Amino acid sequence: MKAHIQDSVRNILQKMDCKIQELPNSREKTECCSYGGLMWLANRPVAEEVVQRRIAESELDYVTYCACAATSLQNVASEPCTCSTWSYGAPEVDWATAPAMGFSQRHENRIA
Repeated sequence: MKAHIQDSVRNILQKMDCKIQELPNSREKTECCSYGGLMWLANRPVAEEVVQRRIAESELDYVTYCACAATSLQNVASEPCTCSTWSYGAPEVDWATAPAMGFSQRHENRIA
C-alpha cells in the first residue's frame, strides 16, 4: 500500500476528531487478514487463526479501508468499520448482529 493512501485515511479520521492508535503491525508491516490470499478457502482453520491473531493486537475498535479485511474481521472485532462508512455517512451497522458479507454479496452490491 502506498504511504500517501495510508496517510490520507489517517488524515480523514483525524479531521473527524477520531483518536488513532496504530497497531504494532501497521503500514508496511501490516499482515494479511487472511482474505486477500484466499486463505479462508484453502485452509479455513489457519485463516481463522490469522484473524484471531490480528484481533489480539488491540482491544479497541478497528478501522480498515480494505473491504476484504472488514469482512474478515466483521464477526470477530467489536466494530470493524471502513473509512467510507464514516466519511460518506452510511447508515450505522450493528456489527454484533450483521451477517458477514461474502464474496457474492459484495459483487451484487457493486452491480446495484
